[in-house]
Amino acid sequence: MSSPETRTLLPPTPSVRSRLWDRDKASRTNAPPPSPASVAPRTRSWKPPSLSTPVLVGVIVLTLLLAAIIEVLAQRSQARKGLAQAPTLNEIPQYAIIGYRYVPNIVAVLFSLLWNWIDLDVKRIQPWTELSKPGGATAQNSILLDYPSDFIAVAPVRAAKRRHWAVFLSGSIMVLVFWVLTPLQTALFGTSAATHTLPVTITQRSELLPPDRQLQDLRFLHRAYAIGWMNNSYPAFTTPEYALLPFYVDDDVALSGQNKTWTSNTTKLWAEVDCSPVSYRNTGNKTGDGELVYRFSADDCFADVNLDPNKTDVWLYYRDSRSFDFVDAMSWNCSSQSDDHNSALVLWSQKMNISSTNSQEFNLTALQCHVSFHKQAVLATVAALDLRPVNDGIKARAGSMNLTSSEFNMTSYKESLPSYPVLPTNKGSGAQDITDIQSPDFFVPDSGFSPSSSVLLQYGIVSYNGSPDLLSDPLQLESLVRGVHEKFFSLSIADRLGNKTDPADDDTCMSTFTMTGIVVSRVLAVIVEVLLVLIAVAAGLIAYHMKSSPCNLVTAPGSIDHLIDIAHNSPMASKLFWPMDMADDKRLARDLQGYRFQLTINPESGQNELIIAEGNLESSDEQWQDLANDNYYKPIKPLALGRTAGCAFAVLIAAGAGVLSYLKAQEVNLNGLTRPSSNFEVRQLLENYIPTVFATVVEPFWIFLTRTFCIFQPFQDLWSGSSRPEKSIKAEYTSVPPQMVFYRALKSRHIMLALLCLVTLLANVLAVSLGALFNERLTTVEYPRLFKPMYNQGHLNATMIATYQTRWGFSNEFMFMLLANMTYDAQLIPWVSTEYYFQPHEITGSGDDGPDDTYVLRTMGLGADANCTSVAASSHVIKEHSTTSSGITSICDDNVESIGRQLIRDALQKQSSAPAAAAYYESLVFGGVLDRPSIDCNPALTFCWARAPDGLKENETMTTSYSVCRPVLKTAMFDIVVDRLGHVLDYQLINGSQPALHYANLTSDAGSFFMTLNNLLYPVDSWSNSTNTLNWISQMIYLETGSRDFIDPKLPLPDLTKLTPVINKVYSRIVAAFFGRNTDFFDAVEQDSTIEGKRVTRETRIFMDNTAFIISMTVLGLDLAVALFFYSRATLYVLPRFPTTLGSVLAYIAPSRAVRDGSAPSPGWRSQTFSFGRYMGHDGKGHVGIEMDPHVVMARDTSLGSRSKPLFQPLLGGGEPLEGDGITVQLEDWERRRRRLG
Repeated sequence: MSSPETRTLLPPTPSVRSRLWDRDKASRTNAPPPSPASVAPRTRSWKPPSLSTPVLVGVIVLTLLLAAIIEVLAQRSQARKGLAQAPTLNEIPQYAIIGYRYVPNIVAVLFSLLWNWIDLDVKRIQPWTELSKPGGATAQNSILLDYPSDFIAVAPVRAAKRRHWAVFLSGSIMVLVFWVLTPLQTALFGTSAATHTLPVTITQRSELLPPDRQLQDLRFLHRAYAIGWMNNSYPAFTTPEYALLPFYVDDDVALSGQNKTWTSNTTKLWAEVDCSPVSYRNTGNKTGDGELVYRFSADDCFADVNLDPNKTDVWLYYRDSRSFDFVDAMSWNCSSQSDDHNSALVLWSQKMNISSTNSQEFNLTALQCHVSFHKQAVLATVAALDLRPVNDGIKARAGSMNLTSSEFNMTSYKESLPSYPVLPTNKGSGAQDITDIQSPDFFVPDSGFSPSSSVLLQYGIVSYNGSPDLLSDPLQLESLVRGVHEKFFSLSIADRLGNKTDPADDDTCMSTFTMTGIVVSRVLAVIVEVLLVLIAVAAGLIAYHMKSSPCNLVTAPGSIDHLIDIAHNSPMASKLFWPMDMADDKRLARDLQGYRFQLTINPESGQNELIIAEGNLESSDEQWQDLANDNYYKPIKPLALGRTAGCAFAVLIAAGAGVLSYLKAQEVNLNGLTRPSSNFEVRQLLENYIPTVFATVVEPFWIFLTRTFCIFQPFQDLWSGSSRPEKSIKAEYTSVPPQMVFYRALKSRHIMLALLCLVTLLANVLAVSLGALFNERLTTVEYPRLFKPMYNQGHLNATMIATYQTRWGFSNEFMFMLLANMTYDAQLIPWVSTEYYFQPHEITGSGDDGPDDTYVLRTMGLGADANCTSVAASSHVIKEHSTTSSGITSICDDNVESIGRQLIRDALQKQSSAPAAAAYYESLVFGGVLDRPSIDCNPALTFCWARAPDGLKENETMTTSYSVCRPVLKTAMFDIVVDRLGHVLDYQLINGSQPALHYANLTSDAGSFFMTLNNLLYPVDSWSNSTNTLNWISQMIYLETGSRDFIDPKLPLPDLTKLTPVINKVYSRIVAAFFGRNTDFFDAVEQDSTIEGKRVTRETRIFMDNTAFIISMTVLGLDLAVALFFYSRATLYVLPRFPTTLGSVLAYIAPSRAVRDGSAPSPGWRSQTFSFGRYMGHDGKGHVGIEMDPHVVMARDTSLGSRSKPLFQPLLGGGEPLEGDGITVQLEDWERRRRRLG
């Protein structure tokens, strides 16, 4: 190399060029010099079409259009709170689901392909634009640039250092498109629920009936019982504290929405209780039963009350002298007449241990409580599904006002309260079923209160969790009274309403509902839009740069033959590269340091010429001397083609496929993957962004590898020998993105390159499939859970069964539970179904459980079969019978005759002429309840159905039919589903399970159980002239069938073949409920034991789309197969440097005859073949590079990389390594063989 002082600027004069080709001039052409008329005009310069102004302007418009579309969708999503909305996630239209999962990914991938093309053209045109500048460019900034072969993330950094701003912009945007924009585009859309509000028309309102029509029955007490005991929900527009006047909406546009509410103006109704202390004293009197008489004084009235010293009680007495529960209370005495009948005396009493000097023998808390009723205009919100008020949605529109007697019938309301001595005389309907005339009679077990405590207050005690002693606090006692009155008043309103007759035409309410839709993340949308605007700006700057930058290219520089033509037209520059054929990249850069090159267009030929604008040409002779004796070199192996990189890439692909397979297996096993976060943006990044990032890591490597192999492929054909031009020097593999080379490679039968192009193209498909792989939906999830048995159901406790009536009397409270279940669909008590009572279990470890979770376990179910047989119908004459014995001598006999006699006696007592019907049943029982004898049979329960079509008169005829039932216990094992409180939701019989209840005294204990139960079912009456249900069984049959025909006196006797199965179902309900209410019929489990079961919950989980998963695994599998196949091949590497730069390729072709002769010297050019190897250049010296056949000796891998062996084996034939200079010997050998072969 010459020093800087010796550098000279050499103009491209014809004299210089003629001297370079003196040796071969005669052989090249004998044509005369061109005449002036034949001089070609200046040719218009060539630039890649993708970098033309119209194309780049189109890209700018497209980019801004995408940003605008995203902004429009984001704004519409924000304004409408979602796109393609549906009530639930699973109901979103399929086209919308596919659209939001795939379309953004496809658009992002297509956009990346478009920008990839632009980026490639910017990078490959950069050397030519540098060479086209006035004064040219240095070698390092022009012919030694290798941007297209750089890894995607490296090119912008190198370009910035060299101040090549077009490459910097395009490369930076490519990085952003690959690793930011494409993944964000996939994470841009998601699904979420949102709340909407729309006005809707109210079609009907309700109002209070006139007071004289507010006729109250006792059905609301049964509803109160269902609420208090069975956790049943309150009626529509009702809460424990108040009731709302109802309003109804039809044809709501949002009826399909979830969590829907209606908000409208209405009236709120409620009761208030104000209490004040009452003075009292012990009168010193006692009743005959030992009760103490206390006098209580309030205002100008006093009352004497008898208190039992053996009980802890709570009582309530109204001032109208009528008390609850028929207790022995003296009348109120007032000095003046008072109209205040809404004041009551409330007492809490408890006996206390006293000293002999103290005359007071009770702890007492006494309050006078005044009950008042109010109304208020409010703006109320109710849930549209069950019309239950939303407490925080009640807003006052005016002050509260008292309900007057002209609006509310207070008398009928108070008379309907439980156990009030005056039963309701006015009914809202003509029917008087048993539920209309009998209120639930119950008390709270284990509450600490006496069963004789006020029934009214026991409705409050149901929800009272404190000790009875706490009610000694006046505030606690007042709270109890207030809660009971508020509850009963709000429940009674539903039976006092009628439809409003004059609704307003413009009466509307606001419908608020939740819809699930596709939402656009506002944060990610802004980021994507900013990126797209940056891309548009970058595209504009690139367009400006391309417009203003000179480019003297005449044709597209897409192949080696294009450089051959330029080298042919540039003899001076070509000579500079003659000695550099075996130089590596570093030496090539060192030898070209200080040179400037310029690309021009020959004004005569119109072809490109490469001239040396600055540098000392004579120094090339020194370079030749340096390299003349260096006949050996170490072949270069590109990093991307090395097995180290290949192994790392294969491991990455295998790991990705393994992770996806593992996640799919977990999804199948766990029924979905747990959501990593509740934040929408975080989930989008984890579920969409990261998978797409993986794809955009795989794709750049395939692009890098394929682009490298696109450069490598023509040389591979060349060193294989005798390569046709279209497969080697004319192959245009580097002029388009690797994804687009597939067809060209396939056409040239470059199968390996075609495979690489295919997987590179499929990497875009992978980005789409991975972006759409994960999605969320609501699903059912199961967790293991342990359950602890609470009772031993393998043995009945005979003592507790025999003493039931001693402890509880004739309480049939469990029947009210069944009626509440059948009437109001109230939940049965825990562990009870309509057929069985299941062994209760304690649910362990339930701290993280949700309120809607369910539990699955295997346990024993205990029930009964009524086991009924029918007795043929018979006729009887209604007349007096003797009182002689019925002939029944054993508990095991049926009582058909006894029932017939009873019906006749009842008929003679009623004496009516209207048609009558009877539904009666009876069971034989022992006279006593203690010390029952052993029972060796199933006691009978006989049902009788009777008709007296001509009335209940003497000597008239009645017809009867009977079902004689002898119940038996039945047990089996079940898989049951319960909620967290034990309410049975579903159960499934385990086939083949054996009865678990069997021991020596089972028959006797079961008989005692059935006798105890049947004794509680006695009817209150028999004959009726209506279709009213007068007993429990009839009411339940009516609720079960929905028909009253079986008790209609105008219809024939019921068909027992149809009625008997109904009786069996009803009796099964009764037995299961009776067991469930009396768990002390079983012994507690003595030792700790657990069984395994499951907790079942509903969760929104992540699922892998099957189509996307199959596509992803297929692409990854193909990627892995191609990678393993590619990197496992034995590949010959003979290049001293990789031909990624113009200078590197020029050094391979400069000394060749192809350059000397040009790319098309004769019509036989297409049949000419080329090879890469050793050849004697037209300068008379040996070179390594591309030459026309047969002037080249091909390389062999066994001769490379070691100076101890000759560089090449002979091309034709075998032979041992030759001595002497490898080049000279092998060339001479090749010449001898060529001559010998003719």
